[in-house]
Parts: sequence; structure tokens; C-alpha cells
Amino acid sequence: MGSFGGAALFLRAAAFAGALYAAQFCMAAQVYLWRQSYDEKTLSALKAAEENFEAVNFLLAKISFGKNKTPRLEFLPINPEYLKGLKIEKIACVRIEGLAGSEKDYEAAASAVARLAGECAIRALRGIGVSEIQIDFDCPESKLASYALWLEKIRAALPEGMRLSITAVPSQMDAKGFEKAIAQCCCFTLQIHNLAQFGSGYKIFDFDSSLAAARRADRFGKAFMVALPTYSHFVKFGEGGEAAKVFSENFSACGEEQGCGEIKKISADFFEVARLASEIKKAGLKNFRGEIFFRLPCGLEISNWSIETLLSVAKAEELKGSLAVSIEKFEGGLCEVFVENTGNVDICAPLEIECALGDFRYCEGLNGFVLARKTPRGFILENRRALDFRLPPNQKIKAAWVKK
Repeated sequence: MGSFGGAALFLRAAAFAGALYAAQFCMAAQVYLWRQSYDEKTLSALKAAEENFEAVNFLLAKISFGKNKTPRLEFLPINPEYLKGLKIEKIACVRIEGLAGSEKDYEAAASAVARLAGECAIRALRGIGVSEIQIDFDCPESKLASYALWLEKIRAALPEGMRLSITAVPSQMDAKGFEKAIAQCCCFTLQIHNLAQFGSGYKIFDFDSSLAAARRADRFGKAFMVALPTYSHFVKFGEGGEAAKVFSENFSACGEEQGCGEIKKISADFFEVARLASEIKKAGLKNFRGEIFFRLPCGLEISNWSIETLLSVAKAEELKGSLAVSIEKFEGGLCEVFVENTGNVDICAPLEIECALGDFRYCEGLNGFVLARKTPRGFILENRRALDFRLPPNQKIKAAWVKK
């Protein structure tokens, strides 16, 4: 999942029947919280999760390797009291940073990695009451057999009854050692999202290849979930059209150091994500257990969907973007123009709205809107702030004030 792991939540849904995995636990959707600290926005998001989902998977710790290839453990500044109080299932994620080494190096590190993962599991069980540890590790395909040894030892180090799961990417499924790795786990999460070039442009995910990957994952006879993206990347392109630099959570729109005007926002389209989720369900995959949405929105992040949009997609609602324009008139010919998102998904720039006010003397746009042109009925306001403008469902903002 990149450099930091996160929290996962599961949408309330009917239990799946039949498989051993389903007998152990049944969850229809998961969403990662990609944050390293718990501020008020994080706690508010977790509260919304408690009201709508069945479990939360939070990032507990990171394991990384120094120059001597010895693993070291770092616990993240979570809020254990808050997590423990949630009336939903708790699952802990341990992110492992890559080990640059040979198979012998991997094998030599196995016992130490397992000991640290076991330490994480014991702390999470005693302090928060978790039921599962998930290992998030971007293991090189050539090292999957050695990774299987790690997982075997990690599983042995877990408290009795605690489940072990891992994340995986499509390319790993064709590599030697993958089946041995997932054999150590109750399930795996297939990550189909990654900024890459598809055809003539860049995407965060590709519909056709993602659906094909889900079908391939089913052949292993192991319970799996599919990770679906909700986020955006901000990409600075080189002269040859290649992605030269990528900004994500820490992006500040139009920051001088980032070359405003050279940045393009590449987003996970919620209509396409919803279509993919629907098609995967229709595919009749025997081992598919649900979607994993990456990631849980915390406040008004410009690099993520709103929580309202996430829930609309997760609940398989009919998605509708709808914008209403209203005008308030005051004495002296002063008017204020408002726009409201009356749909159930985010409205993003670029966009245009028409204001039927007739003739006017002066117009000043607000919140990213500017006067574009006059029309026989009034005028057009446009918003071209594609990097950072987003209007979530049920929100209303002032777009302009006008002097008649």
C-alpha cells in the first residue's frame, strides 16, 4: 500500500455463506485509513465508520530495515482508547518496508520479523482487542518463496485464534512462491490500484485489467478481497510526457515549489469504480469476499473522495451528480449566487454554471468561480480549479456576488 499502511472498515452487509473463511468472519467491504496520527478529523471519520461499517483495520506499526539489514519496529501514534471503545471489530495492519537483499538475507531476517510482528499482535490484542493482523508488504516477485517463510513464522508467533492476512498485487499472482505465501493466511487483499500508463495516458486503475486480475485471483481457491481506489494523485509531467514527480496526501495546491500549472490531477473516477465493483460481483467468483476501498476520507482532503461519495459507492447506490444554482437578492441591487450539490457524489472542477439575472453592472466570483461570459439570460460562471475544487454532496457555497 505504499510507504504507510492504514485503517480498514467493513460495510454492514449480509454474511457470505459456504466457505471456511465465511464461517470465520464475513465482511463485504474494507477501507484503508491512510494517516499516521489521530486528529479530530480522523476520530470523526472513525465515528462515521462505526455507524456504517462492521470492522476497522488500523495501521498499528511499521517494520523497516537499516543498513545492516536488521529489522526495527516503530509503533505509530494511534489512539488505542478510542479504538478499543468502537463497537465494531478491530483489525491491525503492520506495514513492512522493503528489504534490499538476497534470498539468504530474507531467510536470515525471518525469525526477527516474526518476533516483531508477534509483538505487534500481542499489544493489539491486549490493548485494543483485535482479531486479525494484516501484513502489508510490497514483496518482490523473486522473493515470494522467502516471504512465505516469513509468513509461516509470523503465523506461529500470533496469539492463539488470531487471523493472518496479507496484501498482494496482480503481478505477484503469476510468480513462483505466491501460492505458498497465501497458504499461510486466511485471505489476501488484491490491490488493483497503482498510478501507471495505460494506452496514451496515466490512470490510477484500469477497468479491464482490474476485472481480469480479480478473475485470476479466484483461481487459487483462497478467500480474497479487491482493493478499489478512492484517491487522487497530483502528477508533474516531464518534457516527454512521462510522470516526473508524484504528489499525493501532502500536496498543497499551487505551491510554488511544485510548479503550479505543470501539475495534473489524476483521480479514481467513482463511476468507474462503482462499475468495476458491480462487474466483479456479477462475475460469480467463488472466493471473492468483497471490496476494499482505499482510503477512508478524513475531512475535506483534496486528494480523496468525500465520505458521502464513498458511502454512496460502497452501498451500490445509483450515482448522480447534480448541481443547483440559487440567487438571493438584497436592497440596492446586490445579489449573491449560491451553488449546492444535490446529488450523492462529489462535484469537481472544471465546471460552468449559468445565472439568469439579466443585465448587471459588476460581478465578482468567489471560491474559485470567475465570470466567464455574458449570455442573453445573464452570465456564465466557471471554475477551472481542477487541482483542489470539490463540492461534496449536500453542501452549499457562495459562488459570486453581483451588482445589478
